[in-house]
Amino acid sequence: MADDYLKYGDRLRIINAYGGVGLGGYLGVGGESKVPSAVDNVGTYASLSGQELATQWTIMAAPGSSKTPGQNVCSGDQIRRNRPIATAAILL
Repeated sequence: MADDYLKYGDRLRIINAYGGVGLGGYLGVGGESKVPSAVDNVGTYASLSGQELATQWTIMAAPGSSKTPGQNVCSGDQIRRNRPIATAAILL
């Protein structure tokens, strides 16, 4: 990201700071969720090693949105995380 704003199409990793900065690993997605209406399980990975795809988040517009790559993500926007297997919906 070239500036301080999250944009549609950005690729990023989310650091989990639980227990202190650098101790919580990275937020990732893996496996189908057993929770009704949920898509994937979300959890943490201690390191990136072997988890490069599971911990990489590409920010995409939610279905029905008119947002396009390069536009800023705004508070209240619904986004989805694009990945090879499925997507996880997030409300900001």
